[in-house]
Amino acid sequence: MSLPIKSLVPLLASAGLLFFGNGLMTTILALRARTEGFVDFEIGMVSAAYFVGSLFASLFTGKIITRVGYVRTFAAMAALTAICILMLVVYVDPFFWVLVRGVMGFGLFSLFIVNESWLNDAADDKVRGRILALYRIVDFSAVILSQFAINLFSLESYVIFSVSACLFCLAIMPITLSPSTQPRTPTEVRYDILKILRLSPLAVTSCAAIGVSNSVFRTLGPVYADSLGLGLPSITLFMAAGIAGGVLTQYPMGYLSDHYDRRKIVLIATLGAMASSALMTYFGPINFWMLLLGVTLFGSFSLPIFSLAAALANDRADSDMRLNIAAALLFVYILGGAFGTLGAGLMSYYFGPEGIFLLIAIVHGLFAGVSIWRLIVRDAVPKHLRKPLVVLSRTSAAHASLAKGDKRKIKKRKP
Repeated sequence: MSLPIKSLVPLLASAGLLFFGNGLMTTILALRARTEGFVDFEIGMVSAAYFVGSLFASLFTGKIITRVGYVRTFAAMAALTAICILMLVVYVDPFFWVLVRGVMGFGLFSLFIVNESWLNDAADDKVRGRILALYRIVDFSAVILSQFAINLFSLESYVIFSVSACLFCLAIMPITLSPSTQPRTPTEVRYDILKILRLSPLAVTSCAAIGVSNSVFRTLGPVYADSLGLGLPSITLFMAAGIAGGVLTQYPMGYLSDHYDRRKIVLIATLGAMASSALMTYFGPINFWMLLLGVTLFGSFSLPIFSLAAALANDRADSDMRLNIAAALLFVYILGGAFGTLGAGLMSYYFGPEGIFLLIAIVHGLFAGVSIWRLIVRDAVPKHLRKPLVVLSRTSAAHASLAKGDKRKIKKRKP
């Protein structure tokens, strides 16, 4: 008997609160750091720390869940994240913020792992497609709405930090009060990056490039917009436009890649991202509407590449490798985010805020070269052997299991 979707509402509600709270903090931290007098390299260090914490979460959260279960892990990590948010306004110092942001990355990434693993375990195969669609709607809607919600607060106030901390605490309630049965304990996921690299070099390099590109945009994009003298409403519109552009093109890009050589679609996407980054770098300071057009095009071309990369690897893999492919590619994406945000901070420090999108343009240009090389040296996967593309989140490998119905990562808890 199919599990009613309404029984998963508590999990989706918690996910929405997490996405909304994270959307608030990702944008506001960069802007608040500038208000506090941080130099751009220091802001880059704070941003990179988040991805370092996420790396550790991807390695150790499964062990924590095995020891104490899903509910306790979720409650502990939500509380830890909320405490870190409040600590940011208790003591304002760039190196302290680096430490706190790293712990936040661990806590928040662990929350996504718990939530998505739980959804995957609870979802019946007959309603899995609807669950995935609802999850994506919750994700996109919460992140975009969070950008506009920032306008309700003052950058100099501590209130937005308190509100964000409350959201993470509130996310505990649907999980802890849910009547759903707690999932069984997950087994560890293998991060065999070299194996996936041999399987599909283009998929791995795609995730590294998009890890730099997307992470730099999300964490340091507000710094660039602020450097242009834009007010808070224009900055939030700038960020929301980039995210919305990616939402609108995820499925059309997926459709095209299912019917044509995926590698060519990836090449078109990265060339588009490079051109739109250059557009923002050189014409954004002159005209706000050109800036808005540039960031919308950037999101439209750049954001879908992660899902395209996963599809590239899955086309050449057995079905039992799906979860490990997702885990390895996500790990590479996070590594790209850590090095990319640090590098963007350096570029901005030495070349001004324009260096942020200049770095993105350079990364996409280099990746375009890799894409062309792979088109030359390797034949495409025949159309009849391609797996349908699934739009994936960059929050945890468990999302791939939810998308593809892979529950083999679950094992029964020992009595």
